[in-house]
Amino acid sequence: MLVNLHQLAKSLAPGTDASDSSRRLVCRVPECNGKAFPRQADLDRHTRMLHDAPKTYACDYLKCSRSVNGTPFNRQDHFRDHLRDQHKEDLLRRSVRPDADWWNSRSNRAVSNGWWRCSRCLMKRVVIDVDGYSCPGCGNTLELERQKYREKLGSLRS
Repeated sequence: MLVNLHQLAKSLAPGTDASDSSRRLVCRVPECNGKAFPRQADLDRHTRMLHDAPKTYACDYLKCSRSVNGTPFNRQDHFRDHLRDQHKEDLLRRSVRPDADWWNSRSNRAVSNGWWRCSRCLMKRVVIDVDGYSCPGCGNTLELERQKYREKLGSLRS
């Protein structure tokens, strides 16, 4: 008898088949009325966003409507997209290699003013003269591609 190992493994793993509602992960908070999620990561995000103490991400551009005086973000990934798209910061997308047009569309104040923003924790601006390319908030280092771009800009201005 020939056995499809992929199907066998899938049938044994609970919560992996999104089409089978009996294997979905259910939120246990009564107000959610048994809301179900296909993946553990989805349930975890739901719990973090709706049931845990909410963390907000306020934009540090003072005139921005999403600053502390406006409406901050509840999700870090939406804040990262905002910084990249609205303020043209050089926060790289995973698995996407930016081309010259993308680099040229970045804001000069975000890439040539002696600071950078950590792509992991999105901590307030990291000053290169003080902390170099290591984030004091989480220890993450600035991506090599972003470092090279800043160094290239510095040599062009000299």
